[in-house]
Amino acid sequence: MFHVKHITNINGRANRDKRATNIMYRAIKLSDFDFRFAGYGHYKVTYTSPITRKQWTITTNDMPLIDATKNQDNPKKKDLIQLKELCKSI
Repeated sequence: MFHVKHITNINGRANRDKRATNIMYRAIKLSDFDFRFAGYGHYKVTYTSPITRKQWTITTNDMPLIDATKNQDNPKKKDLIQLKELCKSI
């Protein structure tokens, strides 16, 4: 899915905003994460980018964040983004 932003100039012609031509968007989902138990109070979390398929892994003991994402049927987007940023911080 590519988004192209059109801007009309003074002559009434449409110009493309070249900065916006290669931007791909996809909503973050719980299925982008893999949770593995890594000992008492620790989880090994792997985030896989849905676009590039790159992976980032971190071992965390942030149980409130794990409970807000892994243990929920419909986790909040802000919690998923926070977990993604945690995985990519290393």
